[in-house]
Amino acid sequence: MNKAMYHYIYDEETGSLLLNDKASLMSKEPRPVYAQELDFLGVDTIWDHVEQQELPYMWAECNHYIYKDKNIFNDYLKMVIKVSPS
Repeated sequence: MNKAMYHYIYDEETGSLLLNDKASLMSKEPRPVYAQELDFLGVDTIWDHVEQQELPYMWAECNHYIYKDKNIFNDYLKMVIKVSPS
């Protein structure tokens, strides 16, 4: 059974997701990223942001952090994970 999932694109201007009618066979399952997660990952040391939890700052698909249609923080996060104590 092949059911089509929804499809979306990133809006560079607003940073939000826009759903469209193009069918996709697989969902990438985006999730919102708030200030608390950025702080937990240590991103607050390299990116200044207001500590608010009402609106997401970006979206994430698995370990890819996307801000206004640009994949960001991946190299930084790889470095943090590599040097973090287990």
